Amino acid sequence: MKTPAIFLDKNNLENYFLIVVFFLMGISLSFAQAQNQKYIEVKGQVFNQNHQPISEVHLSVENTNISGLTNTDGVFSLKIPKENNSAVIRFSKVKYETKKVQLPFFEEGFTEITLNSSDEKSEKLEEVEIYEASNPKAIVKETFKNKAVEQGNLIGFYREQIDRGRRNVMLGEAVVHIDKNKRIQGKKGKIAVYKSRKQTDYNKLDTLAVKLRGGPYTGMFLDLTAYPEMLFYQSELDAFEFEFENSTTLEGRYIYVIYFEQIDKNLPWYYGKLYIDAKTKSLVKADYSLNIEDRKAAAEMLVVQKPRRIKVTPLETHYQAEYVEKNGKWFFNYGSFLIKVRVNWKGKLFNARYSINTELAITDRAENPFFAKEELTEIKPNWIMSDDISGFGDSDFWGRNNIIHPDKSIQDVIESIQDKIKPVEHN
Repeated sequence: MKTPAIFLDKNNLENYFLIVVFFLMGISLSFAQAQNQKYIEVKGQVFNQNHQPISEVHLSVENTNISGLTNTDGVFSLKIPKENNSAVIRFSKVKYETKKVQLPFFEEGFTEITLNSSDEKSEKLEEVEIYEASNPKAIVKETFKNKAVEQGNLIGFYREQIDRGRRNVMLGEAVVHIDKNKRIQGKKGKIAVYKSRKQTDYNKLDTLAVKLRGGPYTGMFLDLTAYPEMLFYQSELDAFEFEFENSTTLEGRYIYVIYFEQIDKNLPWYYGKLYIDAKTKSLVKADYSLNIEDRKAAAEMLVVQKPRRIKVTPLETHYQAEYVEKNGKWFFNYGSFLIKVRVNWKGKLFNARYSINTELAITDRAENPFFAKEELTEIKPNWIMSDDISGFGDSDFWGRNNIIHPDKSIQDVIESIQDKIKPVEHN
């Protein structure tokens, strides 16, 4: 697996602390379905049976591409074209029973939705599924073997946030166009930026500037169905061991939960869980991390270069990928990546902590391109948002004040601009 790497170096009076990331992973929403602002907006919050908010519940409007996720407080907001006044909204999450709600049910302003746990509900598998459940490695191998690679064009919303302690020092956002047809041609796919913006406050960094290289590519490569080699080394699974954990359900489907762990522990090693649809052997979710208990070895893996007086200690990493089902097939829907590090200056009593968090949400997909070629700026995998974007972008697109809010969820931002995404018309 290609691992994140950190580069620290001097440039005039400024030191650059560069995180090179090859993965990323969280939520999705459709832009294209509400182009003309003639829509009905539904808002609310999802709770469990104990009235506790449920985050990352997937919402989808049946027979459309409109979808979304609840935020960390279980809050959701969807814009639905008025012609879909009889639409049915589906709420689903692993370990919970799926609920379908008709649009007229939603109250004006705010509606509370309760999901029941599926753990208490008995599930019955077909015989073939019970038989195949005896070998977790075989199931994982089948999941990644001979899977059709998604073709066409995707629209994604990318967000990158870098904090020093509790203070935000860089926040960037971009609407991107992903050409998946390049993957069919044996390439890694191509990403172009449609709209972007950033805000940076290097005054809060003291003498360190933190930068992330790769941008939206880090999120695209989290799609393990398309890029299994990013974690499982060209799909060879012999370097990992697998075992079943308690299975769960999603939308009435039986979901295998398979724990995996890298066998060789001499270097920092990867571990996590794969959620696989038992019937179709499709990946539903991947949740994993890099074990960094050996801090020195982890730093050697992640840090490429740094000033001698600086010691970098990795504290935490987390990768997540989620998929959405449409017409019996599962598609990559959201990816996020988190890394936290501690930086010590030799001879100084105090240290600084940095966290870098990125999210890529796939908001729509289609056979034809969404934007005219002249509206796009192609980027490469070594793209650095903090360097390659010159501050605030198109104020007419992002809003009159053009202010980026660090505490605002990615879903909230998508909701505010979704009616401004107007795919190019094709004859």
